Amino acid sequence: MCESQRSSWAPLHRRRTQGWIRASTGGNIVEFMDRARPSIADDASAQHGALMNKRRGRPARGGPSRRERILSEARAAFVERGYRGATMRAIASTSDVDVALVSYYFGSKGDLFAAAFALELRPARVARGAVGGDPARVADRLLRAVLLTWEDPASSSSMRAFIESAMTDPELLRSFREYIEHEVVDALAEQLPDPRARARAHAAVQVIIGLIFSRYILRLEPFARVPPREAYRILRPVVAAAFA
Repeated sequence: MCESQRSSWAPLHRRRTQGWIRASTGGNIVEFMDRARPSIADDASAQHGALMNKRRGRPARGGPSRRERILSEARAAFVERGYRGATMRAIASTSDVDVALVSYYFGSKGDLFAAAFALELRPARVARGAVGGDPARVADRLLRAVLLTWEDPASSSSMRAFIESAMTDPELLRSFREYIEHEVVDALAEQLPDPRARARAHAAVQVIIGLIFSRYILRLEPFARVPPREAYRILRPVVAAAFA
């Protein structure tokens, strides 16, 4: 596919996918998308925090260079020490900045990981969006959110490239595995009022990983070509069973 075809296809593809999501959520796509991305209140809070930091005298100049230094040190730390072993404080120390500045730029450790590897698609954010609301519908929200984000080339291309790189780099793969364990499995398990919550969350994540690899990484036929609506219909009972 040439570049002009790809650029003209992407908006149409997004409209079709969003149309399916709109239909499958009873028309309330705004409510669904709000769970899969930061809320307006979060954005307002971030803007307020940035304003307050400026009022405290944090210098505006030199920000980009310090930001890039933090990202570089974060990448090295996550690869060398893994996601669990790398800490915000240690990354701040090697970047020669205060840990508050790391939080100011990136927020949480999970968001720093995503920024360090330039991931537009953030699994932790998708998981947190899925667990809000009725616990009985977690499987529906999770599967729809995964399909919606991965069907959009603008959000999924960087994650696809990252996963393909991680498959050839054991240290990076270990760090990503720990990230999924902590930021995705734990987030799902916390919302399941059950002694077997973690096992159920693990089972659901295994199904989602299978979906991602078969449809978007390996692109196994014919599953890679079925419409998102059909992929949802096929996998919904499996994901729901994992949470049951």
